[in-house]
Amino acid sequence: MAADDAVALAAALVKRWEGLAFKPYLCPAGFATIGWGTSFYPDGRRVTLNDHAISEAQANEFLGAALAKIWNELKSRLS
Repeated sequence: MAADDAVALAAALVKRWEGLAFKPYLCPAGFATIGWGTSFYPDGRRVTLNDHAISEAQANEFLGAALAKIWNELKSRLS
């Protein structure tokens, strides 16, 4: 499976079960979260409750970056 296909499939699954939040909130586990369950931005910074609201496009970008990172890690460990 190509990386783009895997990320798209995983993103669809996440979006089915995870709510979309434009402003940061505390998830049930106690972590500041934004977008589709993002707790770390693509640049590695942790989400805080003081962060600015984001757009749906940004939420999708953050989710795609997180899933691509996971895909690459899995691929490297299974190769």
